[in-house]
Amino acid sequence: MNYDEYIKGIHKIGTACMLGTMVMTFVPAIYIWVHFNCFPGMAVISGCIVAMLGQEAMSWFIEPTMWFPILGVTGSYMSSLSGNTSSMRLPVALACQAAVNAERGTERAEMAATIGMASSVFLNLGVLAIVLVFGEVILAVLPDVIKGTFNYAVAGVMGAMIPMIFSVFMPKKKK
Repeated sequence: MNYDEYIKGIHKIGTACMLGTMVMTFVPAIYIWVHFNCFPGMAVISGCIVAMLGQEAMSWFIEPTMWFPILGVTGSYMSSLSGNTSSMRLPVALACQAAVNAERGTERAEMAATIGMASSVFLNLGVLAIVLVFGEVILAVLPDVIKGTFNYAVAGVMGAMIPMIFSVFMPKKKK
């Protein structure tokens, strides 16, 4: 299979998954409306739509444009569906591309990003499943000193992301 055939297949699967996800997003609201006969009214729905547009509209255009050269077609679909793009998927893609010494925007870079991001999605789901099942037991066993360090988790993630993001925009030194 050549790259063009691969991308056509990815677009078919990605479009189907995105449309399916879009439809499934409305299922809980429709269930509540039908089962409990609870509809907030068009004024509330319109207000929510306007608030979301005001808050997110720019990022819906800017972020995919910034990330596409790094993530590629497959990575863009994956990150849209799995989330955590800037904090998890993008750093994984960059690390995988650096590990195989791939030039951004090439087929090799896209394959490296795809494999790395797919691995991160499965690992993320596995860890999430463990935490959901055993989270309360794990927290009960942990000492207070370790529980206190959770207050620094956001700062730690941001500190790890900043060098990774800057490495995208800094020119590489030639040897």
